[in-house]
Amino acid sequence: MSNFRDILLQIIDVLGIQRQWKEREVDDFLAIAEVEAMVDLIEPLPKDKRSPILKEIVSPANTSQKVEQMLSPYYTHAQMQAAVVTRMKKQIAQHIVKLVEPPPTPAQREKVLVLLEKLSFRN
Repeated sequence: MSNFRDILLQIIDVLGIQRQWKEREVDDFLAIAEVEAMVDLIEPLPKDKRSPILKEIVSPANTSQKVEQMLSPYYTHAQMQAAVVTRMKKQIAQHIVKLVEPPPTPAQREKVLVLLEKLSFRN
């Protein structure tokens, strides 16, 4: 199990983002970042291999297990997890930290960096 939700909530608190954002958008943000991580992994694959995997990702019956199974011939479980962690860090930096108003103070940035380093699939 990942600690992404807890870390994201802590980052939101550090940056002083309103509680309303937490309630509505945290899970959606995490889900989108996970899908984008899988797309990052699919991009370097041969074109004929990409299409079925992309269809699975956008399918309403999509589960992370199905997508992971489709990617398993190309990537290890650890590589897939690392891709998700990398994408989460990028998404948080680009879509939260850089867009928050007023801009984060140096102390806030340092706290966010420490929290980002804690992102993992461990409890």
